[in-house]
Amino acid sequence: MPEDSDQIAKVIFISKDNKTLLLLRGMNGKDPFTLDIAGGHALEGEEMVNGAIREVKEETNLIVKAEDLTELTKIGRTTYYKTTNWEGTIFDHKELSEHELSVWVKLDSIKFLEGVIIPQKHYDVLLGLTTQK
Repeated sequence: MPEDSDQIAKVIFISKDNKTLLLLRGMNGKDPFTLDIAGGHALEGEEMVNGAIREVKEETNLIVKAEDLTELTKIGRTTYYKTTNWEGTIFDHKELSEHELSVWVKLDSIKFLEGVIIPQKHYDVLLGLTTQK
C-alpha cells in the first residue's frame, strides 16, 4: 500500500440547515482535544480529491463523490473542499477512528471558536464560508 504523502485534503460538509461537521480529536492523537475538519493525508500518487473521498469515508463513514466536491482553497499543504451532498450515516462516536466525537455546528457560530480549540487555518476557511451568499 502506498505511503502517506505530505499533502492533506479536508472536506467541509454544509447541511441544509447551514451547519458544518466538526470532529473532536482524541487525547492520544495529533493536536489532542482540538476541533478538526474531516479528511487527512492523500497517499503518494493519489489525486487530492480521491484522497479526500477516502479519508472522509475512513474517518466518518460518510460517502462523498468527486462531482459533489468544490475546491475552496489551498493553505500550505492542505486543500479544502466543500460539499452539500453526501450519503450514509456518520459513525457512532465509539467507532470514530481518530476522533472522540462529531458535532454539527452552525456556520454562523464559527466566529465564536476563534482561539478556542480549532486550528487557525481551519477557522479562517470556515469563517470565509459565513460571508459567502
